[in-house]
Amino acid sequence: PTYQAPVFRDSLALVASQVDTLLSQPRILYHQDAGNVAFVGDQVSGFFDLDMCRVGTLSMQLGSLFLLFYWCPLRWRDFLHGFQDAIARRLDPSEIAAGLAFAHFMIWRSITRFAEWDGQFASAEEADQEAQTALNFAASLGYYNAIVKEGGL
Repeated sequence: PTYQAPVFRDSLALVASQVDTLLSQPRILYHQDAGNVAFVGDQVSGFFDLDMCRVGTLSMQLGSLFLLFYWCPLRWRDFLHGFQDAIARRLDPSEIAAGLAFAHFMIWRSITRFAEWDGQFASAEEADQEAQTALNFAASLGYYNAIVKEGGL
């Protein structure tokens, strides 16, 4: 029951609705580990520790960077404008929606422990701990949705 709340069902529905968009985009090399980003003030100045680079899509890169909003003072609109400046074009709403879905997918990757967790608990204490973790994940999903909605999607 821990992950049966509407926020989790809605998240999975969002991810499922964007799979075709994500897979239809041109392939790029993207950096999956948002923690390995350098800043000068509130500006992203570079990426490092490139062992987490993957073949993916522009929306996957965008979705992988959502974690930055917890770690730096960037606001979605400022980030989006800077991202669009860096790629020299505006993102269309389908790319942003796919990026949001990939940000959700990255949370599910954590929930499932990189697809290693079968959803079973060894004890009531473990179930209680997971319930608290689920609240944190639910808050992250809600936060990601809110910042994109704030930006007009």
